[in-house]
Amino acid sequence: MFLIFVSANALHPFMNLAPPLLNKSIVRALSQFLFALGIFVVPSISLFDLHAQTLPPSINPAVASSGRGDINYFRYYTLGGGVHNLGWFVNGRFGRSANSREDRAWEVELWRLKHPKEVRITNEQFINPRPFVFGKLNELFLLRGGYSRERLLFEKGPKNGVEWRWRYGGGLSMAFLKPVYLDVLFPIDPADPQYVTVRSERYDPKRHGQSNIYGRSRFQEGLDEMSLQAGVYGRVGLLFEWAATAEELRVLEAGLSIDFLPFRPSVMAENIPGIPGSLKNPLVYPSLYVAVHLGNKW
Repeated sequence: MFLIFVSANALHPFMNLAPPLLNKSIVRALSQFLFALGIFVVPSISLFDLHAQTLPPSINPAVASSGRGDINYFRYYTLGGGVHNLGWFVNGRFGRSANSREDRAWEVELWRLKHPKEVRITNEQFINPRPFVFGKLNELFLLRGGYSRERLLFEKGPKNGVEWRWRYGGGLSMAFLKPVYLDVLFPIDPADPQYVTVRSERYDPKRHGQSNIYGRSRFQEGLDEMSLQAGVYGRVGLLFEWAATAEELRVLEAGLSIDFLPFRPSVMAENIPGIPGSLKNPLVYPSLYVAVHLGNKW
């Protein structure tokens, strides 16, 4: 994980050369995230190595992992992704066996989170309208990096079967807030409202009502205006591992993930003129998820 510290420090000299998409504030925040992630992960690596060195002499570290067929493996990696009730995510993990019944892993993930109350609609008064979420100010993405443990519940047979494990963990997250842009209709001639033009504008609840929104703009609109916020996350899940060969990993995971974003990111507009009631942006985003992970052991 020394590369994490090198990457974080290496970003600073290039802040003045960053392209518009990666402005100085984003580069600075990313470097701070990498530095914090390094502080979080490096001590864990040392504990891993120390634990491996203190295994009883009668146990060969190369076969310290339990259960997964006749051949046992000490390290593994997986790539995967899944869905949850607030969006989707992709992730990667690198892990190793701590003892005969426990694995430990580091993970990096990208999550997309929706506001729990957002609803996609279309403006039916137009032909071929594009769907949009009325009142949505920003798209929320989370770059998460953390550490987890897996414990064996039920061991699979030497040649087939399903192994059950449960895992828990958590870590740091960086929230990316991308402004929402909408295609808005404006009359060319105020005297004849049938002739209109379409302009892509950043959503403003004081200026844009449901009557003049044609639909959502292209995703790339607003990428150069992203803002960042820090947070933390935790998760607990149940894993079902099956594979045709001993060195392969095929894992189905289901569980609960909780993101805590202390700066309360502005995903939805909390006060919209003409619409009664106030919609709060939460500090905590709990989500139920299902994921598939594919990888190898060695």
